[in-house]
Amino acid sequence: MFRRALKVVAVASIFVSTFGTGVEGSVISPTAAPVFTKVAAGLFHTCAITNTKALYCWGNNWYGQLGTGDADPVEGKHLVQGELAGKEVVDISLGQYQTCAVTSEGIVYCWGLGGSGVLGSGSTDNFNEPHGVIGGSLDSTFVTDVDAGDWNTCAHTYSGFSCWGDNSYRQVKLTNPNDDVLSPVTMDHGVLSGAEITDFSVGEYLVCAVVLAKAACWGRDLTDRLAPHYVTRGYLRSKQVTSVAAGIHMCALTTLGTVACWGRNTYSQLGDGTVADRAIPKRVITGALANALVEKIEASEEGMCAVTTRMKLACWGKNFDGQVGNGSTDTQPTPARVNTGALRRKNVISVGMGENHTCAITQAGRIACWGDNAQGQLGDGTTNDSSRPKFIVWE
Repeated sequence: MFRRALKVVAVASIFVSTFGTGVEGSVISPTAAPVFTKVAAGLFHTCAITNTKALYCWGNNWYGQLGTGDADPVEGKHLVQGELAGKEVVDISLGQYQTCAVTSEGIVYCWGLGGSGVLGSGSTDNFNEPHGVIGGSLDSTFVTDVDAGDWNTCAHTYSGFSCWGDNSYRQVKLTNPNDDVLSPVTMDHGVLSGAEITDFSVGEYLVCAVVLAKAACWGRDLTDRLAPHYVTRGYLRSKQVTSVAAGIHMCALTTLGTVACWGRNTYSQLGDGTVADRAIPKRVITGALANALVEKIEASEEGMCAVTTRMKLACWGKNFDGQVGNGSTDTQPTPARVNTGALRRKNVISVGMGENHTCAITQAGRIACWGDNAQGQLGDGTTNDSSRPKFIVWE
């Protein structure tokens, strides 16, 4: 999930514009493979933006989430066209079976599975190619970035903050909690009223945002929060927050480069070495983060990754499919450095997490993925799972 003052799409400086001799060990052609700047992962698919702001997707296409115009299987990497043809993509986010992208023109497009109105189209219809989300509160607005959760999507604009989709826990609006919200509505209740939001993250039935350098969260929690409220207890009592990441749990990054997590802890995604839920934020200071400062954080439903200020990657939590990237499939209770396979001795500038696989971009602009690969979402030309990072293969 980064920070423009919002969710940063731009990545740290890319120092290499080509892949040179390909010494990083992939079969990608050094002259044909793009330089990538951002990657995002869904349940069974992956998408990435190039330095020319083109969008490629690969993996599962059951609901047209690859944007091909149909729901047929796709071989290799698909250049997303349709309504995105000729446009520059500046941000992407993937839910389980949907994809959303923001263009330089300030329009958000979503496609794939439309259940609960998660595509913001005014219906629950599926779309197998990019569809502009231009109704409701996004009418005549300029969108800067987007985040797609399992059944909710939110977008930030120059004039406010909007969400749509499932409303079971009032994560979209205060009224009618059992009614899906099919078109974008302005989120301005609770502590969000009249406030500037500088970052946000959509989890599973919950949303967190950064307001006035504080974390504000609402939706499903250990104690459900039906309106946005500030999280200022525990480690966050006197800290300023720069960004947030949400799954079924929540984490916040502070201006000190430290991370605090709270909420559900089924697979040790809070990084404290236990599986005990925690209602109060506690600093993650174990494992690979014991002596490290963090620049970016990213959450999956039950996992976490962090990119340190030294461009090293650490992940923890659920690991059934090897998505932590440490060579095992055991639950990882504390942050573990991802320094195996394609990422051995590599610097990382960006990371994207799906429920069961993870992808990262190296300083050279190359993508490595690991974890579940049943639908080819690792992009390595196989359907074999991998508990170690593997570079995508460019066809």
